[in-house]
Amino acid sequence: MPQYDKKFGALTWGKQLVPAYLWYDGSRNASLVGDKIDPSSPVILNTPVGEKRNPSARIFPFQVHAAVQPYDTEKKILALPKLLDGYWIDFDWSKAIADGMKQVGLPYSGKYGFVETRMYSAVHHQVAPAKKALGCPDCHSVEAVTCTRCHKNAKDMDLAEHRRAVYPEAKNRLDFKALGYPDDPAQIGGRFYISIGRGAPPK
Repeated sequence: MPQYDKKFGALTWGKQLVPAYLWYDGSRNASLVGDKIDPSSPVILNTPVGEKRNPSARIFPFQVHAAVQPYDTEKKILALPKLLDGYWIDFDWSKAIADGMKQVGLPYSGKYGFVETRMYSAVHHQVAPAKKALGCPDCHSVEAVTCTRCHKNAKDMDLAEHRRAVYPEAKNRLDFKALGYPDDPAQIGGRFYISIGRGAPPK
């Protein structure tokens, strides 16, 4: 597809994109039709649920779909424009929104604007083969990647490949502070402290 399409607007393409990493326990807080929004900041349509203290949560990769969508500026709700047999034919936002809102039974003030939205999709396709899976140093400090971290009797047995990043061009893949750590947990201790290895129990 081109960089601009009349149906979809401006499109940004990229390769070897690094996903967003968030805590995720398998559930989400979804935005429902008719929910009030705050147009002063991006509207998250399906917020992944999870945080460091939740034992069932894991750090999970997501694709982030960033878009701009119409909303009712008086009622402060996202608009549901009629696209097929609507906007994609005559490209009239006002008419498409009025028709779409009527179709789903929602009131429409007749006034609209545009708001940034974000939608998180799990990475289930276009995934690299197992041979190109992330290595430990792709996320953690090389100094923390040693066999003796978990195997005390493995002194002088560290393998060089364990210290080699598979994607060295991607720096700072994980934002540890955003994930709730003051620094790399492989160095300071993770959320579930085990007596073997390095680090101290998390506070």
